Amino acid sequence: MKSDVRHFAFTLLALLIATGCALPRIAVRVSPDGPIATPEAARDALRRLRAERGGTLPEGGASVVFADGVYRLAAPLELEGADSGMPGRMVEWKAEHPGRAVFTGALAPAGWRAVRETDAGAGLLPRSVRDKVLVADVPGSAAIPDFGGGSEEFYALRLNYPFWLYQGGKRLPCARYPDAPPSPEREGEGYVFTGRTKDGATCDGSLGARSTSGVFEFDSPKLAAWAREPDLWAYGLFLHEYADMKMAVTNVSLTAKTIALDNRWYKRGFKKGAPFHVFNAFSELDKPGEWALDRANRKVYLYPLENVASAPPAFGVAHDLVCATNLHGVMFSGLAFECPRRDAMRFGNCSDVTVEECSFSLTGAWGVRVAGGARVRVKGCAFAHLGEGGVCLSGGDRNALTPAAHGVFGCEIGHYGEAIPSYRPGVMLWGVGNVCVSNRIHHTRHQGVWFNGNDHWIAFNEIRDTCLYNDDAGAVYCCQRDWTKRGTVIEGNVIERTGKRPYPTANDAIYLDDFSSGNVVFGNRVDGGTLGVHIGGGNGNTVVSNEIRNCEKAVLIGSRRRAHFGGPHEMGARSPLFAPLLAQKERYLSEPWASRYPDLGRLVAFADTYRVHDPIFNRVEGNLFFRSGPFECALMNDVAAYCSVKDNALVEPENRPLPPAIVRIDVFVAALPEGTPAIAEDMAGCELLASQKGRRVYAKIEQARETWKNYSFAFTAACDGTASFSLSGGFGADTEYADVRVSGHPAPFSGARAANHNRQAAVPVVLKKGERVEITFKARAARQKE
Repeated sequence: MKSDVRHFAFTLLALLIATGCALPRIAVRVSPDGPIATPEAARDALRRLRAERGGTLPEGGASVVFADGVYRLAAPLELEGADSGMPGRMVEWKAEHPGRAVFTGALAPAGWRAVRETDAGAGLLPRSVRDKVLVADVPGSAAIPDFGGGSEEFYALRLNYPFWLYQGGKRLPCARYPDAPPSPEREGEGYVFTGRTKDGATCDGSLGARSTSGVFEFDSPKLAAWAREPDLWAYGLFLHEYADMKMAVTNVSLTAKTIALDNRWYKRGFKKGAPFHVFNAFSELDKPGEWALDRANRKVYLYPLENVASAPPAFGVAHDLVCATNLHGVMFSGLAFECPRRDAMRFGNCSDVTVEECSFSLTGAWGVRVAGGARVRVKGCAFAHLGEGGVCLSGGDRNALTPAAHGVFGCEIGHYGEAIPSYRPGVMLWGVGNVCVSNRIHHTRHQGVWFNGNDHWIAFNEIRDTCLYNDDAGAVYCCQRDWTKRGTVIEGNVIERTGKRPYPTANDAIYLDDFSSGNVVFGNRVDGGTLGVHIGGGNGNTVVSNEIRNCEKAVLIGSRRRAHFGGPHEMGARSPLFAPLLAQKERYLSEPWASRYPDLGRLVAFADTYRVHDPIFNRVEGNLFFRSGPFECALMNDVAAYCSVKDNALVEPENRPLPPAIVRIDVFVAALPEGTPAIAEDMAGCELLASQKGRRVYAKIEQARETWKNYSFAFTAACDGTASFSLSGGFGADTEYADVRVSGHPAPFSGARAANHNRQAAVPVVLKKGERVEITFKARAARQKE
């Protein structure tokens, strides 16, 4: 009876609460003190009120108002179509005072106590801190997830979303070695490096010689303690700096001085010299804020930053905080979201939804993720300290080129990618017609904005301090590998301080990678990076009226047809790029495709099915290049007739400082039959980074200094043929070579010769099957201009 009276009184209050409004509305007030104390109870109350009105809303719509306080969610708040607004009658979920109503997925361990000798981790903890470390039970009874996972589905399966521990509004580091996190200022800091890979199958292919065993040499006095760790993990960039992985350590051998990893989900393999660190190590738990997890006994060990009574540590446990499906006509405003194990907000097939002036922090994965639907807008929100990316928007119909019109506007997105950094940008756009406008995106180890699809608009954003510990990356990046994904406009952005310090390595401000085509880069201001704009082999791109400062190169039109995955057998009418276009040419030559993308018709009609894979139809016009090196095109002699490069102004001071040069060698064998094994049998004095299905050897040796140093390289020819042997360098950084000798062959050239990434000292070498070819030379960084 008491419950019924309370419900009647609440209903009456809700209908009358908006007395000062011009239009009547339903209002539900939520407070941690009750009677409605949780988001789920508020949702159910609103559903009851609507049911009493026959499912309709009054002219003023409805509002769910959250008083100041913390609202803990053990499971996500689930909203569906029945919770939607109506035409002209919106449902609003809002904070009474913006930022002071907090949705959290955190759950605090209870019963912190001192470590006992009988605790499983006690014997591994450093003696100097054992009396400072506390232990508690992991809350809940569900299985504790492990740390496994990786950055990019092309490289790894994302296994789960692990627990992370927080205290005082900070994500605490899981006890690791080395202690220091990676630094963009100091190369190699925060990592140790794999030794030679061991055992198991090895593979060559397009990504270079490497081992798939997951076993590598590592000589360190730390191994004795690591061998006793019950649940040790390794994080590493095991093949490329743009693909990270977390894998369990399955064995540490003191006699062989090796570490073995569980690489069931990482088939690409491992290379020598890859950066990595170990974590969840009790033996490395030696600094305030560090913790380690004993999953087997459901215990967490912590060296706390603060008193655990006044600042309780907590795990992010709730998988997501808000999950909405088929929702429309709803606004979320002024709410704070923190500590989900995965995403703060997820929207599936939702339309006309706005998330405005909310904050997102300490997520396990994304802040907001949108899939399908239309017109989901994220406006004026703040995102910080996210496990993965900021906002992911996906939607639109590619068959009809119908835009989803999802958008991110005026948001601050910084310090993200803290759990998985690679391919987790501040804003990710999929599909057709999504928008990223007027945002401030900053401080991440990888990308600022990533896109895939058609007709996106990336405009007037400020993008700073991205790609801080990656190679082959871009502040604004796409990798389409599909000529029909066109029409994205990158306009009016300010992109500064892209890449590692002090010199970026293949960190570009705007990077249109791997045949990305038909994009417009207009009116952007770039300051700093390896390349201002990098066209990676695509066609029909327009680069007009941009200001590019302090880059090693201003604009590069590069080739992918002759790159490591573009061998002759992959080109022509049967190529993965051209064959789908030809197979569906009726579609692409009809509306709306024909008028939207006329270059597709030009590609279909192109007579030379090999040359069509070159970077044709590109325009680079009316740009200002200041202290940035000249424009370059890798195949300018081949594609000049099909591109427009004009009216670009180059301002190049004579004394512009150059970055350290790179010593590289490149041996390309042009005419070997299919199935030929790799031409490199072994190497001396340098590291094999990539080869092309038996046709190419490419090696980066090291950074060059201004003093001469001797180098050598050797391989065994697999068959007769003529190789093109090239000496090259880094982007914009000239390397001088001299005293080049090739065993059994005349000296390729005399005297010193300068080369860089796109200007090479190339010589032909006639090979005989079984011949051992040894090359020696000396190299140094080219002296800077006085």
